Amino acid sequence: MRKKVVIVGHFGVGKTSLTKQFVSNIFSEKYLTTIGVNIEKKVVDTSKGIVNMILWDIAGEEDLDTIKTSYLKGANAFILVTDLTREITYSKIDSDINYMQGIVGNIPHLVIGNKSDLLSEDQVNTITNKFNIDYVSSAKSGKNVETFFADIAEQLI
Repeated sequence: MRKKVVIVGHFGVGKTSLTKQFVSNIFSEKYLTTIGVNIEKKVVDTSKGIVNMILWDIAGEEDLDTIKTSYLKGANAFILVTDLTREITYSKIDSDINYMQGIVGNIPHLVIGNKSDLLSEDQVNTITNKFNIDYVSSAKSGKNVETFFADIAEQLI
């Protein structure tokens, strides 16, 4: 079962790093800006069946409403990535979700708070309690990367 999952968020939040960590178990300290879209594939075996995930890592923007909507068409799910060290990336989660749903409909989605390794546990807890964040992750350490991708795969069956 092939499913398109778009990965969106502001520039520099770690979308590409999370995707590379999930697909290839790779993390690089080098920051490479995504231009347009990177497409990766990974087969995920869930308790409900196998999902062939087609991951569309979409270039980050200042605001989600500048994303090319053609990249979003046909999405079966989306993952909104935020950077826990930059409030601007998570302060508008609800409006970002509403914007995405206005384009792709009411499809499965998750909100990921990335870069948790750069903050104390208290700081992370304060942010996640205040904002609608489903998973706290770290592309660098791999924290929860497999978990949240497995969660979205389960939701797709």
